[in-house]
Amino acid sequence: MVRIGVDVGGTKIALGIVDESNKIVSEIVRYPVKPYKNGDALVEKLVEETETLVSTAGYSKQDVAGIGIGSPGPLDLDTGTVLNTPNMPMLVNYGLRDSVKQASNYTVEVNNDANCFVLGEALGGQAQKGRFVVGVTLGTGYGCGLVFDKDLYVGATGTAAEIARVPYLDSMLEEYISGRGLSRAYTERSGDTADGKAISRLAKNGNKHALAAFEEFGTHLGRSFSMFANLLDPDYIVAGGSIANDWDFFIKSLRNTMDKYVNPSSKKHIKIVRSQLGESAAIIGAAGLITPS
Repeated sequence: MVRIGVDVGGTKIALGIVDESNKIVSEIVRYPVKPYKNGDALVEKLVEETETLVSTAGYSKQDVAGIGIGSPGPLDLDTGTVLNTPNMPMLVNYGLRDSVKQASNYTVEVNNDANCFVLGEALGGQAQKGRFVVGVTLGTGYGCGLVFDKDLYVGATGTAAEIARVPYLDSMLEEYISGRGLSRAYTERSGDTADGKAISRLAKNGNKHALAAFEEFGTHLGRSFSMFANLLDPDYIVAGGSIANDWDFFIKSLRNTMDKYVNPSSKKHIKIVRSQLGESAAIIGAAGLITPS
C-alpha cells in the first residue's frame, strides 16, 4: 500500500504519495499556508488536496495506508497536538493529528519536521545504508533527529536530539548554528548586515568576510557533530536545510574540527553527507510514520 507524506512548513505545505520502497510515486503538490487563518481551514484544504492527489495519481482510498505529517514543533506526540509553535500561529495548541484523522477518515501520525527529515534520509536518501543515523536541518534554527534501525528515536517526551538550546560559548548552540548565527559572524567581520541568502551570494563572489563567516559556521557545526559522534557513534550524519546548500563553504572547517574532537574509531567510520533529496526527504519521512499494511 502507498502512504501520503505531508511536510508542513511556515510558508507552504508540500505533499506526495510514497510507495513501500520509499519512493515518491506522484507529483509533489505545494500550496501556501498564509490564506488559512485557523487550523480547521488548513486541515480542510489539506484533506481536499490529499483526495485530489490520490485520485489524480490513479489510486483509490483503499490503496492508502494513512497520512504521515511532519510539523514544526514543539509537539505533544502522544496526542498529536501542535503546541506553541512560533512560525504557524494558526496551529498553536491545535490537535492536528485527530483533526486530520476525523476529516479524512485515514490513519494519521504526526511528528517533528526535523525528525521526518532524518527518517526520510534513512529510508530513501543519503543514509539509507546506515543503521544509526543523525540528521540535522540548518536554516532559521537548528533541528536534529535520530533514527536507529529505520525507526525514529524520540525519547521520553518526544524531544530527543533537540540540542539547539544546549549551552554553548556565551549563549546556546542555535545562536551560532543557524541563519542568525551566520549573519552575526558576517556582521562581526564586515560591519554590514546581511541574511543567509545574501551571504551565500557574497561568498560565491569571493567576498572574504562571507567566506570567513561560513568557515566559522563550520567550526561551530563541527563541534556539535563531534558531540553526536562521540555520544552516539552513528554511521551517518546527514545535513539538510537552506544553509546546507552552501556546503562547500563550510565542510572543510567542519571536518577539521571533527578531526580534533571525535574518537579515532568513529572518525574513521562516520560519514558526513549533505541531503540530496531536498523537500522529498521530509515527505518520505512523514510517510514513514505510517506502517504499510
